[in-house]
Amino acid sequence: MKILIDPGHGIPHTGAKGRMLGIEERITTLRVGHVLKSWLEAHGHTAYLTRTTDQCIIKSDRSSDLRARGVMAGRLQVHLMLSIHCNSVADSRANGCECFTLPGQDTSDLLADELLRSYRTSFPQIRLRADLRDGDLDKEADLLVLKAAPPRLPKVLFELAFLSNQQEEAWLGDPANYPGIAAALGRGIENWSKNLR
Repeated sequence: MKILIDPGHGIPHTGAKGRMLGIEERITTLRVGHVLKSWLEAHGHTAYLTRTTDQCIIKSDRSSDLRARGVMAGRLQVHLMLSIHCNSVADSRANGCECFTLPGQDTSDLLADELLRSYRTSFPQIRLRADLRDGDLDKEADLLVLKAAPPRLPKVLFELAFLSNQQEEAWLGDPANYPGIAAALGRGIENWSKNLR
C-alpha cells in the first residue's frame, strides 16, 4: 500500500505550542511522521512524507501550503493520506485524541474508526473524543488539507493529543512515546486495509 503522511505545520506556519514545556506541534508531528514512515516501510508499505524538514511546503501562504499537501496525495497516487496534528485549546483541561474526515460517509470514516480504535487500545489513558451522532467515531469538518486531496481518496486528520493539557504535552514531548504512537497508527491503517477486502 502507498501512504502519504502529512506532518502538520512547519516554519513559518508553526502550529500549536505547549504552555508548560514549550513542546511545538511542528516538531512533534515531523518526528512522529518519520517514525511512522519507518514503521510502515518495515511492514511492507511505501510511505511518503509531505515534508521532511522543519519547513512547510509553501512558506508564503498558509492556504497554499495546505492545498499543496492534499495535491501531493494525487500526484503520488497513494492509497490513503494521514495528516498528523497536535491539538490545543484555551481550556487546559481538554484532553484526548480525535480524528477528522470531510462531511459525508465514505471509506475515510472507516479509516478514522480503525485509527481511533487502535490508538485507544494502545493508549487507554488517552481519552477518545468521538462524534457518534452519525454512527461512527470520526468528527467531520471542511478542512482544506483534506479537501485539496483527490475526492475519492481515503484521507483523515488525526489529532494525537492536546499540547494545551499539561500531562498530554509532557507525553507528546517524550520521544520514547513515538514508536508506540507510530505502531498504533500503523496498525490502524493495516486493520482498515484488511477490512476493505
